[in-house]
Amino acid sequence: MDNQRFWQICAVRGQNAHQIRAGQAGDGASLRTADLDPQRLERWQRFAEEYQLVRCIDANYPDKLWQLARPPKQLWCLGDVGLLGRPITAIVGSRSASLHGIQMTQQVTAACTDQVVISGGARGIDICAHQGSFPNTIAVMGGGLQCLFPQSSLSLLRRIGREGLLISEQSPDTPPRAGLFPVRNRLIAALCDRLIVIEGTHQSGSLITANQALELGKEIWAVPGSPLSPLSSGPNRLIRDGAQPFTEPQDWQAEVCQVPNPDDPVAVALAGHSATPQELSAHLEWPLGQVLGRLTELKIAGKVVVTAGRYAWRF
Repeated sequence: MDNQRFWQICAVRGQNAHQIRAGQAGDGASLRTADLDPQRLERWQRFAEEYQLVRCIDANYPDKLWQLARPPKQLWCLGDVGLLGRPITAIVGSRSASLHGIQMTQQVTAACTDQVVISGGARGIDICAHQGSFPNTIAVMGGGLQCLFPQSSLSLLRRIGREGLLISEQSPDTPPRAGLFPVRNRLIAALCDRLIVIEGTHQSGSLITANQALELGKEIWAVPGSPLSPLSSGPNRLIRDGAQPFTEPQDWQAEVCQVPNPDDPVAVALAGHSATPQELSAHLEWPLGQVLGRLTELKIAGKVVVTAGRYAWRF
């Protein structure tokens, strides 16, 4: 499929990435009548000469994005696209980071020696995460790649575009605006393997991203803080609800990959999926008490993690 047909399909009202990938592009008449502005197509083709375009129909489109109900039809990329295929840790937090938050972000990035760090390029925790993990870092932009934001971090973001990776699902000439940042956050949640919240109020964008990652079955971590600090209210609530607390780099360095025992039905059921005890009981046709007993044994052994009542295998 060439770019013109791809963008023509994208122009069909209601068409999403899942349908495009499955070849459900509508009939020929709907494509012929699709409102495809020739000037816009020319602009897209010009952008494709400056940026790498990864379309949902391409072989290198990240598989993790198919977890989303509405995955992006394309990603505009600048830098090392190969970073998308490596293990990824998301680090998110407050734009108004405290000195404590900055110091903890530095500790977290120091513990990510074998991981790529993904964040949103915003002031505060995000930029500190990119700095600490450079060049093994991915910045997901709210606007287009020609409209990097914030201006205060322009130099670092340009360096990431040369040696790390900048990505956006928006056309490169799209200016950043408030409504695009929640859309950006879902990409961070989908692309990561684990996510850690450094600081943030319980209503912050960081908590929204964490909840999106939780819904996708990702491993959630949080840095605990004083109950008197508003910036600690978000992470503290996550820990209360089952997120793993991060207090020092050894918390991650102590993690050991566990291979599920194929003879253990609970381990097999949790391999690649998170589940509540009730869901496991129904799936295995075991009494709930028996499931809870086995989950307790696995948790004590450090083989499962629990977040918001859902158990997942700790690989």
